[in-house]
Amino acid sequence: MKMRRVIASILCVALAAGAAGCDDMGGSKRNMAVIDNLLEEYVEALNAFSADRVLDLTDWDSDDKEYVETEELLSPNTYRRDYGEKAVDICKGMASTITLDYESDDLEFKDGKASLKVTYTIADWDRIYIDARYNVDDAISNIGDAKDKLTVKGRLGFALTDGGWKISRITELGEVFRFTGSFENVFMEPDPIDIEPTTTSPTEPDIVETSSSRIYAEAIDSYIWELTQKKDGIKKIENVFFIDAAGIYDIDGDGIPEIYYITEHTPDYSGMFVIGSYNDFSGEVFELVSIPDIIYQAQGGGFYIIYATDKELVLTYSHGEEALYHVESEVYSLETWTHLVHYRRDVYYEYNPYTDTEVYTYEYFMNDDVQISPEEYNKVFNDLVGRTNVVIDSNYTPLTEDVESPLAVKPKVGMLGYDRTLEYLNSLK
Repeated sequence: MKMRRVIASILCVALAAGAAGCDDMGGSKRNMAVIDNLLEEYVEALNAFSADRVLDLTDWDSDDKEYVETEELLSPNTYRRDYGEKAVDICKGMASTITLDYESDDLEFKDGKASLKVTYTIADWDRIYIDARYNVDDAISNIGDAKDKLTVKGRLGFALTDGGWKISRITELGEVFRFTGSFENVFMEPDPIDIEPTTTSPTEPDIVETSSSRIYAEAIDSYIWELTQKKDGIKKIENVFFIDAAGIYDIDGDGIPEIYYITEHTPDYSGMFVIGSYNDFSGEVFELVSIPDIIYQAQGGGFYIIYATDKELVLTYSHGEEALYHVESEVYSLETWTHLVHYRRDVYYEYNPYTDTEVYTYEYFMNDDVQISPEEYNKVFNDLVGRTNVVIDSNYTPLTEDVESPLAVKPKVGMLGYDRTLEYLNSLK
């Protein structure tokens, strides 16, 4: 409560500074009081993890896209349905740690509208999950003691309606609540070997009767050797980015699992994603796929999602700045592990502070230099996403408007981490 009162008082000062430009909107004092209360109520609604309370503060209609997305994001039943009541406890606990900050000079008024750049702060949920060793009860109890914080930059828009000031736009709220997209990890059984056989699991590769037990045993030994050789690079990524960075799964369904990991690419800055498979002819692990800088320490940080269809493996990763963002996809054949095609979509962003509008434009390319139409691009990825059997790993949840959005409900394997992957491999010997 103390933090919210501080925020509210700062907002009053900011509004007072712009009062001269607000007289045509019903009087500066009234505007200050209403938006002051509105912002405080907004933070309280987020802390309460209440979709209804947030939506009551907006000017959205129930059939508006923003209304529907916010209702889904902040509704307990969304997570209770798939993960149970403890997921709701995590949501409420994490939401209670949210605070808001901004620069008063960023507050702008024009023609019955106001706009404000804001920074959300929330407890570092990834660190909480790791420290709790993905134990649900420990994660819940650790939320209140969390010292590490994450920040997310966004923007709030306000509109003067017949009923007074209302929130007209909220950006990056999905990013603030991104911890809800990692429930597959925190709700994983502590002992991966005990996962139900019907559950998609990184620790239970299908061993078909036609696979050679000799090749399988040699593959396991080779994976253990390979991981120990890559230990320093993988551990560096886990420590710098606070993630699990190794896993095992039979991606191509041939009875012999593949290992995958993220290892250091440039010191303390970026990681390279690698998929390796045992080669019986050479007796060694062969690097099938490698994507440098799939995550990095800079604005954006690198988002990726890796998924397998019945025939292809798709690695989609992004990079760039807010004004121009690149989403790249590499498509491989699962039969031959050869690279088939490369796609890229460029996302251009412009913001007009006077009209409080955002404009996104897109360009699409195949194999770097061949520009294709949006219809051609979407046709390809609607097909790939529609035929997806499993998401190997991802570090974000696709937005509703993304062509990858249906992947959010597909079975996911994820990463076990270096220690747990090595432990499991040794258990197979």
